[in-house]
Amino acid sequence: MQPRRRVRRLSGLAAALVLAAGIVALTGSPAAAHANLVGTSPSNGTELDGPPDEVRLRFSERVTVAPDGVSIRDSAGAVVDTGPAAVAPEDPSAVVLPVPPDLPDGSYVVSFRLVSADSHPVAGAIVFGVGVPAGSLDNVDTDPEDPAVAAVFAASRWTSYAGLALLAGVLGMLVLCWPGGWANRRARRVVVVGWVTSLAGAVALLLLQGPYSAGRSLAEVADPTLLSATLDTDYGRYVVARMILVAVAALLVVGWRAPWSRLRTAGAVLVAVGLPVTWMGTGHANASDNPLDRVADVVHLIAMSTWFGGLAMLAICLLPRSVSLPREEVTGAVRRFSLLATGAVVTLVVTGTYVAWRRIGTLEALLGTDYGRLLAFKLAAMGVLLWLGSMSRSVVQRRYAAAADPVPELADGTRSSRSKRREARAATEQERSARAQLRGSVRLEVGTAIAVLAVASVLVATPPGVVVTAAETLAATAGPVLEQVSLDPEEDPTAGVQVLVDPAWVGENRVVVEVVRSAELAGGTSSGLPNAPNPTASPATQISEFVAVPWDVPEVRASFVLPGSDLGQLPVELTRTAPGVYEASDAQLPVAGDWRLELAVRTSEVDSHTVQVAVPVS
Repeated sequence: MQPRRRVRRLSGLAAALVLAAGIVALTGSPAAAHANLVGTSPSNGTELDGPPDEVRLRFSERVTVAPDGVSIRDSAGAVVDTGPAAVAPEDPSAVVLPVPPDLPDGSYVVSFRLVSADSHPVAGAIVFGVGVPAGSLDNVDTDPEDPAVAAVFAASRWTSYAGLALLAGVLGMLVLCWPGGWANRRARRVVVVGWVTSLAGAVALLLLQGPYSAGRSLAEVADPTLLSATLDTDYGRYVVARMILVAVAALLVVGWRAPWSRLRTAGAVLVAVGLPVTWMGTGHANASDNPLDRVADVVHLIAMSTWFGGLAMLAICLLPRSVSLPREEVTGAVRRFSLLATGAVVTLVVTGTYVAWRRIGTLEALLGTDYGRLLAFKLAAMGVLLWLGSMSRSVVQRRYAAAADPVPELADGTRSSRSKRREARAATEQERSARAQLRGSVRLEVGTAIAVLAVASVLVATPPGVVVTAAETLAATAGPVLEQVSLDPEEDPTAGVQVLVDPAWVGENRVVVEVVRSAELAGGTSSGLPNAPNPTASPATQISEFVAVPWDVPEVRASFVLPGSDLGQLPVELTRTAPGVYEASDAQLPVAGDWRLELAVRTSEVDSHTVQVAVPVS
């Protein structure tokens, strides 16, 4: 009575996990951007005196531009005719959109929808004004995502994971644990189902990526422009490679009974190992510059597909009551898979711990981000799965191994016919009992594995906790640097310079230096004078808010220095644009760090002052 009660309880737990995973997969929020916007030029909300040369958007990781992914609209909603947006050659995390020089005064909205390195869309908008204050984003749709596309895309991801287990995992099971399965009709059907599922999932993911990335509807799933854009990305190339491997698997299905067993085995190993590799370019690992992250992801998927595929083979082909395979064949396959599953479990624990550490980063992110909470749920489900797996292994060690032992002989080396029949019946009953017990635990494992796959399909579309935390930190520190410094606070506290570095990031920056002379500078310090202006205003507005009297000095020279590096001085080519105002629109800063802007201000034929401004660059 106790074993049955335990089985009922475990069945209820597995069913609850499957139901919860289904709810997570169906009601989970759409995939958020994994590349976060950390800086823009011009800054969001800026009022400019004239049109900028370009709009530059910088993100926390590499991005690609979706078709018509970046556009400018005026206050009436009309699209401004611009050149095409492109990724900056010197910075793959930045996107540049050229702006026409005759852009009239008015408020403008820059809408963007890009694709991050891990294949997920990045959507948003910024506003700026030319000659007038910038408008509001309250009525701007910053994420034009079709819910139907997101739902079908999530279902396709789950289908692809299921196909991976049923194709790669089952082929691995046939090669390593059950060579006789090549001649089994049920095993052939499982491989065919895995092949169809893998092909359908790959085709769906390839066609859906375009509408998913560009914010289009399901009606545009076959748009050749969107498909071409997908094929030009890492995501598209890896999915095409997946489809080629699925085609190789089709040859294995067609030539199932062919005599070239060695070539068939080699093909099965190629598919079983190669298919997980194709996931490397379609998920979080593709956004990482650490090769170990990609290796860990691939090994984790190989172990997962091997374990889950083997469980499917046990549940469908080896353990059902309707199966009439020789006892020795079943016992050998079960024993070998038990050892293989143990190795897969150890691999999953090691690689899963590494991946979780790399993608969570902190305990706060584990509980404070969607990725962390989903990962905690997955870990709980994996804990149940490991418990069920230990039960199955215990059955194999205690009951199935004994069921395979030979019938003992009598003392004189002979056995009576009655003794033979009695011992044969006992061995058969023992094997039947072991198979029934193992069948129950394996079914629970399969149900829990379905839950784990469902959660995994949502995890791959959720920003990792470490990405969210890093992006929030970077966004908090990124932005224009505005400083006011006295030229000589001891002898002449009424003179100074105001410096703007916008957006203070790696790559191209705008530098504005204005030399001022005003009574308001009296009492100022060498780091930040009183009445600091609004950093989101245009340079001219910022300066006029602080002082009213520019000082038209003869010369201003500038250069950037990164202390502790061997970069040396990077000169800034300043151009006089107004009395006392010097600008450079293309000052290049090659790396992040705490830079220092050194200014040499010549106020007369004989007087010169040197000042330094700290410029943190992200």
